[in-house]
Amino acid sequence: MKDAPVKLRTLGGLGLVGSGFTQPKPLLLLAYLALEGPQPRAFLAKLFWPQGESRKSLSTALTRLQASVRKGFPNSFRPTRGASGRC
Repeated sequence: MKDAPVKLRTLGGLGLVGSGFTQPKPLLLLAYLALEGPQPRAFLAKLFWPQGESRKSLSTALTRLQASVRKGFPNSFRPTRGASGRC
């Protein structure tokens, strides 16, 4: 049985179809990255969480997104690593 792809829906409400993930800020982050491409973590942290523990909030959001996608596709999801070796 082949896995159905997870799709990012941006019209008619932001959502990650096929995962059940509904948290708005991580979904906004994912939509931003889909449109703009890879960005430095420090930039994303300050853009989406300008106050408080921005790097920790970014890490939490990325972990939750990754876990949501992995839950539906445990054997097919492999994160990619940038030149720094970090996801």
